Parts: sequence; C-alpha cells; structure tokens
Amino acid sequence: MSRFKTNIVIVIIFTLTLSACVSKQKYLKSETDLKACTEREINTNEQKVSLNKRIEFQKKQIRSLEEDTTAFASRIREYEQIIREYNQIISSNLSEQEKLMQLNTLKKKYGDLK
Repeated sequence: MSRFKTNIVIVIIFTLTLSACVSKQKYLKSETDLKACTEREINTNEQKVSLNKRIEFQKKQIRSLEEDTTAFASRIREYEQIIREYNQIISSNLSEQEKLMQLNTLKKKYGDLK
C-alpha cells in the first residue's frame, strides 16, 4: 500500500507543479491579447459597415450617371434630327423666302433649344 500512497503523492505533486507553470503573467497576457483581438474585430466590423455605406452611395451615383447619360443620348438624337431637317431645308432648291418660312416653321416646332 505504501507504493500506492507514494504514487498518489507523486501525482499530486506533479499536478501542483504543472498548474504552477500557468502563471499570473501568462494569464494577464492572454487576457490582454484577447482584448486586443476583440478591439481589432470591432474596428474591422466598423470599417466594413463604413465601406458598405460608401459602396451603396457610389452605386447610387453610378445609377444617376447612367440615367443622365441616357437622357443626354436622347437629347443628342433630337438635336441630330433637328440639324438634318435644317440641312434639308437649306440645301433644297427653294427660294430664299421659302427657306426662311420653313426655317421659321421649324423654329416654332422645336421652340427654344437649350
């Protein structure tokens, strides 16, 4: 039985020695590392939210620019049609008086171009 008691004492001493290896400094360091990691995670999440907001804002700007481009293209086609009509009148074989009358008619038709 004495051998059994000796083994138990050795196991208890080994366990106490092993637990002493985890010192308070190591515990505090692991706590500090955990806090730093948590702060980095929070900062990363905040940056992600901020970047997502910027992306959404830029998507809205892109949609707006695409709409403007479409509107400008439509206006350009209108102006091209007007120019063709003016050129047809100017290059026709009509008298100057008839040309002026047709140009005035077109001017009234399209109004003030701006």
